[in-house]
Amino acid sequence: PNPLIRGDIIHFKFSENIEYEYQILNTLGQIVAVGQLKHNQSIDLSKLFPGVFLIRLCNKNNNYINIHKIIIQ
Repeated sequence: PNPLIRGDIIHFKFSENIEYEYQILNTLGQIVAVGQLKHNQSIDLSKLFPGVFLIRLCNKNNNYINIHKIIIQ
């Protein structure tokens, strides 16, 4: 559900066992967190302060596959 509470975890479940990179951006377009995701992994949001963010997922070829808007209260 969105909005999220600070400290929540977002779980991603991919149909393929491929490694993805994620970037979390604030409303100014600044990258505030990066990391790698594989099949059935999670992103810990506990270090983010309340606000609006985008989670951008891309594959190994740096092709963006999905962008999620999240709100943290």
